[in-house]
Amino acid sequence: MAQLPAYESDASKLKNLTDEYRRILTKLDELQEAGDIDTFMKNAICATTTHVLALIAENYQKVREGVEHIMGGKVIEYEAKTIRNEALNERRKEGRKEGRKEERQLALAETEERAKDMLRDRMELPLVEKYTHLSMPRIKELARGLGML
Repeated sequence: MAQLPAYESDASKLKNLTDEYRRILTKLDELQEAGDIDTFMKNAICATTTHVLALIAENYQKVREGVEHIMGGKVIEYEAKTIRNEALNERRKEGRKEGRKEERQLALAETEERAKDMLRDRMELPLVEKYTHLSMPRIKELARGLGML
């Protein structure tokens, strides 16, 4: 970008550059309104543009600030990306919660099977309760299901 020094030192040239970025942003807005791109895509383009310019114009503060102002500032962690990441994190939490629920259900089913085995072996109900930590009403229900009560 051989023109960067000129943009940095000449206000009218910098204005031409920022006007070009305004046109780009206007075109992105039009594409979004027409449904050709969504908010996520528009923000991704703006973020990428800003990030690339920040790298290219690293030593040209006026150029960086002018374009960043037009494109929405340093938007690497832009709103749409943040919303998407929050949704993904929420899905992960729900998945973990669901997994823990399934683990508890499996553990309960295994404990009830163990209790049934104890009942089949004619173990006294208080001992089944002691070793399985199941409630006495649940143990009696299991015993009835086995035809033992």
